[in-house]
Amino acid sequence: MSETCLTGAATAQPCAGAMDGHGLPPGDPACASPTALLDRLDRVADHWRTPLGPAGSMAWRGWGQGRPLVLLHGWAGSWRHWARNLPTLSRHHRLLVPDLPGQGDSDLLPDPVTRSDIARAVLQGLDATIGPQGRFALCGFSFGGAVAGMLAAQAESRIERLLLVAPGGFDIVARPPATVRVRGLPAAERPAAHRHNLQALMFADPRRIDPLALEIQERNTRQLRAQRVAREPRLLQAAIAGLRLTPHFLWGARDNFCGDRIGTYLATARALRPRDAEILLIEGAGHWVAYEAAAEFEAALLRRLA
Repeated sequence: MSETCLTGAATAQPCAGAMDGHGLPPGDPACASPTALLDRLDRVADHWRTPLGPAGSMAWRGWGQGRPLVLLHGWAGSWRHWARNLPTLSRHHRLLVPDLPGQGDSDLLPDPVTRSDIARAVLQGLDATIGPQGRFALCGFSFGGAVAGMLAAQAESRIERLLLVAPGGFDIVARPPATVRVRGLPAAERPAAHRHNLQALMFADPRRIDPLALEIQERNTRQLRAQRVAREPRLLQAAIAGLRLTPHFLWGARDNFCGDRIGTYLATARALRPRDAEILLIEGAGHWVAYEAAAEFEAALLRRLA
C-alpha cells in the first residue's frame, strides 16, 4: 500500500507508559488470541467517565503520555476501532479515546440528538479531563470524522491538528453497501455475518479480515444501543469551510462507503478548502483504513502531528 497526496502541501521520545509488542499486522500469530489482546489493551488503559446529558455519562480510556491526541471512532463502534493503532500512537502521544453516546460503554443522549450535540458532549468531557483551556490534536473516523468537524468549529482555538479519516456528514448520496442483520443470530452464525458486513462496509481486501477484526465487530455490535441522529444538512461543509485551522483529509482509495462516488468526496473536500486542504489516499485500503493499512495510516498521522 502507498500514500498519495492529491492536493495542498503537508504541514510541516517514547513515553514511559507506552505499550509494546502489539503492533500486529494481519496474519500475525498473536491475532489468534484477539480476546486476550483486547482485554490487555483495556486492562492497561486509564478509565474515567464524564457527564453526558441530564443523567448519563461518557466512558473514556487513555494510553501513553505526551501531547493529547483525541481519537473519535466510527458509527456502531467504540474505542476498539483504534485497537491496532493504540500501541504505536501511545508511544508518541497521550491518547484520549471516548466511546461516543450509545456506543461502547457510554450512555445515550436524549433523542433526537445531532452530531453537534455529540461534539459538545465530547468537548465537555475534554474540559473535565484536560481543563477548559487544554489543547489537543483531533482525529475522527467516519461518523467520528463528522463529529470531529463539528468539534473543531466549536473549539478551534484549542485544536493543534485536525485529521478527518473517511469522514461522514458530507451529504453525498451513495448507494449503501448491502449488509446482513446480526442481532438475534445464534453464536455459531455470527462470525460469518460479521465477515460479510466487514467485507461490505470496511475492508477492500477480504483476506485482511482477521480474527481480531471479527472480535472487535462482535463486541461493538453487542454493545450498540439505538441512537437516532438527526440530520444537519450541509452543516459539516459549513463547519469545515469556516475554519482557520488547516484540515487534513484521509481516505482509503477503495473506500466502501464512497464506492464509485469517491471522486465526488475528494472534489467536495477540495472545494471546501481550495487553498490549504491536504487530501491523502492510501492505495488498496477500504473504509476502515486505520485497521486495514495500520502502518501507513499511523505514519501519515504521525507526520502530520509532528
